[in-house]
Amino acid sequence: MKSIIREKRLLRFGALILLGALLSPAALVHGQKTPPPVTTEHRTIPSPDSDSDAVNLKISKHYFLNPDGSYRLRLYVKRRIMTYKGKKDYADFKLTYNSSHQSAKLIRASTLTTDGSVIKVNEREVHDIPAPWNSEVSLYSRARQMVVNLPAVEPGSEIELEIELLDRTGFWCKEYFRLNEPIREKEVIFTVPPGLDLKWEKPAQVAIKERIDRNREGETVYHWRATDVPALVPEKWAPDPVDEGFCLLVSSFTSQSQVAAFYNRFFRAELHTPRISTEILADNRSDDAKARELCHRIFRKLRKASTPYIISFQETAFKLQAPEITARNGYGTDADLALLFFDRLRRQGLKPRILMTGSKDDFLEDHADFPSPGWWKTALIECRGEFFYFGLEKPAPGITGFDGCRALDLESGELLTIRDREAARGKSEITYRISAKHQVKGEFRLVLRGEMASGMRLRWRDLSPGERRIATSQMLHDLNPTAQAAGPLKITGLKDDRKPLIMSGGFTIANLFATRSDRTEIIFPLNAPVFARPYQTLLTSRTRPLAIPDNLTTSNRVIIKLPENLQPTRFPANERGELAHLDWAIETTYNPKTRTLTYNRTITQKRGLLKNSDPEYPAFLAAVRNLSRADNLGIFFK
Repeated sequence: MKSIIREKRLLRFGALILLGALLSPAALVHGQKTPPPVTTEHRTIPSPDSDSDAVNLKISKHYFLNPDGSYRLRLYVKRRIMTYKGKKDYADFKLTYNSSHQSAKLIRASTLTTDGSVIKVNEREVHDIPAPWNSEVSLYSRARQMVVNLPAVEPGSEIELEIELLDRTGFWCKEYFRLNEPIREKEVIFTVPPGLDLKWEKPAQVAIKERIDRNREGETVYHWRATDVPALVPEKWAPDPVDEGFCLLVSSFTSQSQVAAFYNRFFRAELHTPRISTEILADNRSDDAKARELCHRIFRKLRKASTPYIISFQETAFKLQAPEITARNGYGTDADLALLFFDRLRRQGLKPRILMTGSKDDFLEDHADFPSPGWWKTALIECRGEFFYFGLEKPAPGITGFDGCRALDLESGELLTIRDREAARGKSEITYRISAKHQVKGEFRLVLRGEMASGMRLRWRDLSPGERRIATSQMLHDLNPTAQAAGPLKITGLKDDRKPLIMSGGFTIANLFATRSDRTEIIFPLNAPVFARPYQTLLTSRTRPLAIPDNLTTSNRVIIKLPENLQPTRFPANERGELAHLDWAIETTYNPKTRTLTYNRTITQKRGLLKNSDPEYPAFLAAVRNLSRADNLGIFFK
């Protein structure tokens, strides 16, 4: 269960792909606004040759690298607008950049109208604004957008831009060779000075021509080119195109150790040799239980006293607060708070590790070994086999929400997999006592663990008594639209995360059943299963892989105590299934002596990528839909 901020971050990363797909993360930079005055020329537009919303006629990117990894980029884009939607999507050309170490110069930008006129961009049509998605973290964000409003864009016109960009950090990029619109031609060129090693990985699923030359200055020139590349069809919950083999990866880093050292220097710059405490524990002792308890106690103390600002480290100024400043201010980014936690653990004689990870939707199935700083955005701490993350939902110690994601140890350069102390699990038990008149008295008990508990604690922790009554009514409405609370809601573990979060209470329902049209049977409705995403809506004919971001287990137990005048006639059949990304078990039993019917359902979703070409893909969808079918979500009586 994701927090609101984490959902915003996922939407933001998707928007970056759509709006800035022409530019790699290393190439999204700030523009000095020096456009030429408005002039008019005349040329001829070729006839349209696609039914897409737009066509990328030519994309050319030439990187000139320096020995220290800084670079200059010459970018050229020419695009034909085909439809009104294409006008809405592409009339504003947006470049995202980090103003702390990047700069740019707009060379030229113009629109070729349908009558052959060339209208050049003027100064009033170029804007520099803060990155909209980071408005809540403006204290830290250095992400901005240069927005070029191209004039007179209509279906049938063409837009053309040329930009020069500078970057003063190390070099890495992710060049997309599949976009949401077709590409007639894209070329990427790298001019590399002698002595600078360059590592690259070509897109496995795009036909790309490669040429490597040496110029008169002794520089190596790498040239990659692709032509007539079809559009990448947007589909729900598809992974980043890098996971599908549509991206060229290039980096001046040649090992994960170099990447780790790149990030490590930002953290180490704010650390000083601590005075090691011997009061409680030294890390070379063997008492893991005491060590973990100490980690948990320090984490809780800092979590309670601090407010995290959730922002990608790459969108900051690549500078952290010193631990004492973060402790005094009571706020910081996840990296600032991780550094403070690291410092406090080390002062107690422990040996924590600083890690960097990405987001839940970063799978890196075939690319994690490629040494690119671009993979790593979020800071965590590992100590004694447990992982700690300062998220907005203030998760429990050892619970990060990144269970199953890859992470990079900044000290050793080692890649490892994050494992939460307790996986996300939800278990509900509901008892219905049905009277002869079909009125119901019942009890429910909800037990949440891991990240599911973190999300619910965030929602309920600070509710007033009145707000809690409303939230309880909403919860019961999900159980049954006519359910009413019978007594107060009981909650344990809401503020003590050493325990699972347990919510329980009583309810009444005036009339539980629905009646078949022929009135031969009455139906007891079961709630539909909860999946990380509504996979029931997906098509079997999709062309892109499905990204399943969460490990999640949900268990439902329904106990129905029947009156003498009701007899069960049909109920869900017992079944079990096991797939690579989904396990399920359903068991229904009826005891005629006690007149008790018990329904148990457990579903486990497993993180990963499910390719459309995998035979398990249709089996996965079939299982999800079968578990959600109306006739599998009812118990029939007469």
